Amino acid sequence: MPTERSSSIRDERDFHDAFRILTSQGKVKDAVNLVNRLTMAGSKPGVSVFTRLLTLCAQSRHAELGKTVHQMILTSALVPDVFLLNALLNMYAKCHDINNALAVFNRLSEQKAGPNTVSYNIIIAALARVGRSEQALNLFAEMRKRGLPVTQITITAVLRACSNSRSLTDDSLRIFQSMQTDLHIRPNLFHYNVVIHSLCRSERLSEAMALYADMKGKDIKPDILTYTTLLSGCADVGALGVGIQLHQELTASGLRVDTVANNVLLNMYARCGDIEKAVSIFEHMKYTKALTAVTWTTMIGAFGQHGRGEEALNTFHQMKQHGFSPDPEAVVAVLSACSHAGLVDRAVDIFNGSSNSIQSNQRVASCMVDAYARAGRVTEATALANSMASTDVVPWFSLLSASRSIGDVETAEKAVAQIRSIDPNDSSGKLASALVLLANTYSKVGRQQEANQLRDKMKGDGLRKEPGLSFIEVDGKIHAFRVEDSTHESREDIYTELERLTAEMIQAGYIPDVSVVTKDVTLAEKRRSLCLHSERLAMVFGMLKSPAGVPIRVMKNLRVCADCHNATKILSAVTKREFIVRDPTRFHHFKDGKCSCGDFW
Repeated sequence: MPTERSSSIRDERDFHDAFRILTSQGKVKDAVNLVNRLTMAGSKPGVSVFTRLLTLCAQSRHAELGKTVHQMILTSALVPDVFLLNALLNMYAKCHDINNALAVFNRLSEQKAGPNTVSYNIIIAALARVGRSEQALNLFAEMRKRGLPVTQITITAVLRACSNSRSLTDDSLRIFQSMQTDLHIRPNLFHYNVVIHSLCRSERLSEAMALYADMKGKDIKPDILTYTTLLSGCADVGALGVGIQLHQELTASGLRVDTVANNVLLNMYARCGDIEKAVSIFEHMKYTKALTAVTWTTMIGAFGQHGRGEEALNTFHQMKQHGFSPDPEAVVAVLSACSHAGLVDRAVDIFNGSSNSIQSNQRVASCMVDAYARAGRVTEATALANSMASTDVVPWFSLLSASRSIGDVETAEKAVAQIRSIDPNDSSGKLASALVLLANTYSKVGRQQEANQLRDKMKGDGLRKEPGLSFIEVDGKIHAFRVEDSTHESREDIYTELERLTAEMIQAGYIPDVSVVTKDVTLAEKRRSLCLHSERLAMVFGMLKSPAGVPIRVMKNLRVCADCHNATKILSAVTKREFIVRDPTRFHHFKDGKCSCGDFW
């Protein structure tokens, strides 16, 4: 006859057999219910049972079951050790419940031994996933201060946290360097990729390329993500030469160049000014039937940026014929193309023919406002801007720019008032630019006193417009220039050559348009300032450093001014060179005294 003890042993064996079968089959809910019945019957499952349940809940991302297990632990009178608390922490982290994860981590911190390396790895990775990068870095610093071992997993989590924000690029680089010098941890492909990504996003391509060379020197083979990240970095800073080099190395690497990579290549060539190569990639993708909605949208946007509005429209219509329904991004691309090509009526047709959901999209409507404004149809632009939800300053900037061009002070003042109303704390950082445009509008109509007063007030309030910069790539290095720049190592040669070329340009009919200089200075100072604008310094440097006939490619962070636009047309005729200038919204191709924009920009 079985005794009470033998019956208990048999029940316990039955439980463990059933628990093992349920967990091995991934039946998490049934396993939780089994343990719950056991605890309600007065039995006390061990730490290993709860740890296994929490691990399964984490793997299946089942937060509610995980909370049930947590409650069972609390009511079981079990004193959890660091291993069980880490399992609980990991469950909440994997289920994206950051608040409960932090609560568990804080409980670990209250224990005598405190969190261990595994605890820190879990919470740092969890914070990185939800974008709380500063907090993740602070915990990493705390971990180092406590003298806990730092592992590859730790570094991976911390670098991922740094990659969430441009402001943490230096931290990313510092940690990457210290892992080798202080921690003696060999970086892997992921570590290189994440730091390269951080550097490229901060437009620090030279440093990213140095890391790329370093990884190859250590026999760590770049993968497709390495190449696409660097190619996107080239697109951001207009580094065509580096982009071509990377394209060649990608082709030679033997890696499969998939549709995503081809889209990145198309975008790189387009944004670096080689629109013909971008078209070639697009046509190859069309031939191989590898086109996606992203490919079509990128090509439409590329044509638009290069002032080829009709081709952008044709591509947009082809996209629909190939069975792709244009999303808001595609409509934005084609409306922008129409806007920059002066095809406002075509833009109206596309906008009116779009669904209500697309028309109400903030970016789509803002593009339509811009198309109206650039065409001088301020009344329609204002009406559309007024009908939009007051959450975006972009349409009002379009109106402000148009008002400045035509000298419409009343609309300019209304636009600035709207920008202040929508963004009273200047979270966009665009108030200074808006006020400069308003001051320029006053100057354009001869109200210089009001312009000066506004600039004085801006100075008193500490508001400064973003300084104009021009960038040019020479021998794989990006050179930056400011207006009247005197810091560049080749400044003497640049100024001497610019003086000679300016004299030739004047002989060819160039007359400096001093109306674009809004500062209250003498006429001679205005003329000198114009001739030393940043893009002219960059262009002359490019000509000094490149063979005759090679196109000069310059990137600007601000819109091309009217005088520089006219001067570059004349310069292209005088030097028989092609100049390709990219500003924040479009390209200008200057050749034989003409510009691809047809003087509409």
